[in-house]
Amino acid sequence: MKKRAVGIVGMTVGLIAALIGLAVVPASASHSWGSYHWSQPSTGLKITYNANLNSTWQPYLDGGPTTLPGHVIIDWDVSDRLAFTRGPSNVQDPRQCKARSATIQVCNASYGRNGWLGIAQIWTSGGHIVQAVTKVNDSYFSTATYNTPAWRRMVLCQEVGHDFGLTHQDENFSNANLNTCMDYTSSPLSNQQPNAHDYEQLGCIYDGHDYDTPSAHATGCSGPLSGTKNGNSTYVEELGNGRRVVTHVFWVDPRVAHGPPF
Repeated sequence: MKKRAVGIVGMTVGLIAALIGLAVVPASASHSWGSYHWSQPSTGLKITYNANLNSTWQPYLDGGPTTLPGHVIIDWDVSDRLAFTRGPSNVQDPRQCKARSATIQVCNASYGRNGWLGIAQIWTSGGHIVQAVTKVNDSYFSTATYNTPAWRRMVLCQEVGHDFGLTHQDENFSNANLNTCMDYTSSPLSNQQPNAHDYEQLGCIYDGHDYDTPSAHATGCSGPLSGTKNGNSTYVEELGNGRRVVTHVFWVDPRVAHGPPF
C-alpha cells in the first residue's frame, strides 16, 4: 500500500495520507467533491444507509421509526436523483463504524477530544464510490458550544452530503450564510438543510448517464478534491490498484475554548 503520510494531531495513523492545497469554491461554481460519484444507472442514486445512532442523534437523521419532514435523509431525498433504503439500525459498534459495501454507515460515539466534530469517508475504486461512512463526535457535541439542534443537524447533514459526492459551496466564516448545510459557518441556524444549488449539483452528478463508466461523469460537475480551508480538511490515502480512501474532516472552531487540549 502506498502512502504519503501527514502528521495530524488526534487522527488515527494510516487514516490520513496526503494534504493538498484547496481553492475556495464560490456558490455559483461546481461543488462536486472531485469527480467522485456512486456507480448508478439512469434512474439515479439508490443507496442503503445504516443508522448506528443513539436516541439523541437518531431523530436528526431520519426521525427513527416515525419519519417526519425536516430530517437529514428526508431533506436530501427532495432531490429527484436520490432515493434511500434504511438498513438495520445498530448493526455494529459505532466506535468502530466500519464501512460496508454499497452502504453509508452513519455513527455517533465519544471519539475523544481529538479536534474534529464530524468525519465523512468514501472508499473508491476506479473513481466510483463503493462504500461510505459518516461519524459525529459526542466528545464535542456534549459541550455547551455544540450541544444544540442547529449544530447537530448542520454537521450531520454536511457529512452525509459529502458521502454522496458533494463538497462545500463556501468555506469562509465571514461570508453571509448560504442557507445550506454545505456552507461553512460559525452560526448554523440558517445552514441546517440543503438548498436549491445542492439539488442542482446532485442533478449534474447523477444526470442520467451510465455511471458504470467513470468517464461518463457529467462535464462541468467536477470540483476540488483535497485541501484545507477555515477548519475543513480532506485527506487521500492511496490503497493501490485504483483504490483509495478519501476523508473529509470537520474540525471544531479553533477560536472557541473547548476545555483540555485536543
